[in-house]
Formats: sequence, C-alpha cells, structure tokens
Amino acid sequence: SDQSAVHPFRDPEVNRKASQGQWPDKVDFPVLKGTLRKGDTLYIPAYHWHWVATSTPPVLGLEEDGALALSVNFWWWPIHNDKAMEHWSFQNECESWRNARIPLPSDKLPPDQAAHAASFYQLTARQRQESLTPKHWPFRPSR
Repeated sequence: SDQSAVHPFRDPEVNRKASQGQWPDKVDFPVLKGTLRKGDTLYIPAYHWHWVATSTPPVLGLEEDGALALSVNFWWWPIHNDKAMEHWSFQNECESWRNARIPLPSDKLPPDQAAHAASFYQLTARQRQESLTPKHWPFRPSR
C-alpha cells in the first residue's frame, strides 16, 4: 500500500485514515529524528523501518520548487559470509520480536535459532539459484 501520507509524529487516527486502516494502533518503538546537511549520507540497515521528510532550505528562496531528495536502494544477496549473515539475520529477527509494534499472540513462540538457520540457508540457496537466470531490464518479479 502507499504509505506516503503516514507520518510517525501524527495521531494514530490520522495515520489509520491515511493508510486505509493498515496503520497499527499500538506503534511502540523509539523514534529518532535528525537533519542531514550538504554532503551527509544516512545509512539505514536492512529491515529497519524509516520515514523521511525533505524540505528546501529557506535560504534558497525556492519553497515553491519543492524539496530535492535522492534515495538509493540497493538490494543484493551476498555470495559469501553465510554464517555471519545468518547470525546477523537471527539477531535482527530477535530484535524485531522484542520491538513488536503490537502485542504478539501468547501461543507464538520466540525465534528459534535452528529453525531460523534452516530457513535462512534454504532462502539463500533459492536466491542464488534465481540469480543465475538472466533477467531483462526492467525486471518486475512475478507475484
């Protein structure tokens, strides 16, 4: 869904309306706010939820032109360090579990290292196999 009208500092009711009911009622996570200046780069690790607003510096006097922003997303599947990636992935899953936006069902068990590892290596093999198939540009994955 298009979440462009959702703003983490707005009232949940406003976000629920903007997201057509998809915004969770109990969003409970730390919100960090910062300002980037000319030449700055912000690295957002994989799987970290983020929201970005841009504005034209008032000194330019170009408010009617709107803001200029550039985002680069590069999604790749590493071809080495599987053990380190699996460990990082499991840590990320555990952190996501601890920082759940909504209460989890009592019957949902916390992440299991062995099950996670099996799933990770299966997905890794599938991604590597898929990467061997030539794709024509622009590539749109099947749904």
